[in-house]
Amino acid sequence: MQSKFIFLFLLLYSTIFPFQVKNIVGPISEKELIEPKFSPNNHYISATTPGYQRIIIFSFPELKVIDSFDYPGIGYNYKWSNDENNIICREEKYKNKRKFYRISLIDIKSNSIIPLTDYQRDISTPLIAGNNVVYYQSNNKKVINIQKKLDKTIPFNKQDCISYNGRIFLNSDFKIANQNQILLAPQIEHNGKFLVTKVAGGPLKIFFKNGNIKEIGDFVMPTISKDGKYIVMAQTKDDGHVYTESKLYIYDVTSSDIIPIDGLDNFIPVNPSISNDNRYIIFEDIKSSKVYFCELVK
Repeated sequence: MQSKFIFLFLLLYSTIFPFQVKNIVGPISEKELIEPKFSPNNHYISATTPGYQRIIIFSFPELKVIDSFDYPGIGYNYKWSNDENNIICREEKYKNKRKFYRISLIDIKSNSIIPLTDYQRDISTPLIAGNNVVYYQSNNKKVINIQKKLDKTIPFNKQDCISYNGRIFLNSDFKIANQNQILLAPQIEHNGKFLVTKVAGGPLKIFFKNGNIKEIGDFVMPTISKDGKYIVMAQTKDDGHVYTESKLYIYDVTSSDIIPIDGLDNFIPVNPSISNDNRYIIFEDIKSSKVYFCELVK
């Protein structure tokens, strides 16, 4: 009888209780918006428009439009710099019916865009880590050891980088050395401790700077909390064209627990982002192409 009681106690103790949401706010704009993000210090919410031609910035929590930036392609997988002064993006243009890309920096204060690379035929969207180091993949030629790159906060040599206002932007190719796996839309933890990404044809994985690898599972669209404790992500179903179902989860990096977020049954939530105090999440609703945010409670 005593052993049965202990078993039931351990079972209850080990149960993972879901996060609940409250105070759902939105849509934050009547415009169709996608890929919303909290800025690193929670002063802003940003989102792009379908087609990725514009990024709109809102004050948070007032939700007043602060600024907008219009350049071809800039909204696709854009990133905030860690100091909130810039947005790192990939511009695109057509020449002779061929598409070219370059990595650029949007300066929020001056409302200007500063090219960081030349236009190239094949260049990935950028990543950003601690010390505002920007990584990107170019021409699919090199295989780089992720852990070695994440250990670096300065470039290997001057030919590999571009410096802007004292910040260093380092060329990099995010394929996994010796495994030949292509990483889809990887995200780097704020201090460069790990990288999380969907491996093409496989699961979501975490690659730690110390060389360890954790497999999370069949999830997509990961974003990392500023303190590096959590990864918010989605598990989706589609009909081959559009998402038909989606549920959000939080992954606890320390415990490896996968915790569901309940209370969003009226939405098809995708592209989640978590605030720097881990209090709010923001997401895009596939049903309406509108953006909402809400509080998280445990």
